[in-house]
Amino acid sequence: FNRRTSKTVNGKTTEFIWQGHKLIAETDNDKHWQSYLYEQDSFRPLALVQGNAQQGKTQLYWYQNDQLGTPIGLTDGFGETLYECQYNGYGQIIDETYHEVGNRAIPDNPLRFQGQYYDEETGLHYNLNRYYDPFVGRYITQDPIKLIGGLNFYQYCQNPVNWIDPLGFKNIPGCGGTRNRTSMSDEEFERIAGLEKDQRPANVLEYLSKEYVDAHLALFEQEGASFIVIDRWLMNDLKKGHRTLAPDKFVALKSDMEKILAEYRAAGNDRQVLIKRLGLDEKDLEGARIYVIHIKPNDIRFKFGMSTGKEVGANSKWLPGGWTSGGIREAILRGSEKIIHNGSIKKLLKYFEKWEEL
Repeated sequence: FNRRTSKTVNGKTTEFIWQGHKLIAETDNDKHWQSYLYEQDSFRPLALVQGNAQQGKTQLYWYQNDQLGTPIGLTDGFGETLYECQYNGYGQIIDETYHEVGNRAIPDNPLRFQGQYYDEETGLHYNLNRYYDPFVGRYITQDPIKLIGGLNFYQYCQNPVNWIDPLGFKNIPGCGGTRNRTSMSDEEFERIAGLEKDQRPANVLEYLSKEYVDAHLALFEQEGASFIVIDRWLMNDLKKGHRTLAPDKFVALKSDMEKILAEYRAAGNDRQVLIKRLGLDEKDLEGARIYVIHIKPNDIRFKFGMSTGKEVGANSKWLPGGWTSGGIREAILRGSEKIIHNGSIKKLLKYFEKWEEL
């Protein structure tokens, strides 16, 4: 099941107890017994319990977490802080403080980024499917899902300030992203995201609430949308016999696209910004002329919809909930197939009042 059941250091064996993919307890079969409680349907730690009922004494501590669900402190039942720490952007502890309060024991916290367990003997974080090195901000072994996870086999998320990887092979939004904005549990989010394209549900209401979908699409109706188009894409489409835009074309929320373009220009027109933020493949922008087309919110030719991940343009980076892997809100453009370009970028641009070449 790809879970570490024990480890032995200097002749001392620690056994680990799991519930699914979550570590819920550890013991050395002697005096040490420590349990972990989590927020419902997530990997965010909630409480740490030292001891067990058979020992006749337990002590409860509460986790204080940052925006990603990473522990930055432990408090007791009186609200006293017994442990606190600070991390750098990639999860390395740069400052750690233990506070003695009366005769109370000081808890030992091995939990780091969601899904990670700190091994003192190596300095590495056990991340279920592989080990993570916080000193270099990378995994020490290749991604078990290979190219499906992207071209960089050792990368920890696109942005560790906003994203997490509890299982060690699939990064998901951890702060202000899809999981936090939907009614989906972490397990359900990961299940849907991990499905093959042809196995994804055709109806998003199977895992998203109608209220969430309506609110998400209302933003596009109010603001409008934008999308990237490459001259080479149109020629390739024509060679395949496609004279129009793809049906249900992916578009970004207008305000989000404006932020991306600002980042792109601030980075010296670095195309990697577009690739990472829009969830594109590396090869998409090679040697191409890039255009951004803007769609007015009241354009009667189109309607906006929620992506199912089964669309022509959905790739391996697709995530459920209407967000790109780079944390940008997206929707699909119903009626996009009515736009006939015949392989010509000039013909395509004539359909829209506002566009720009990057």
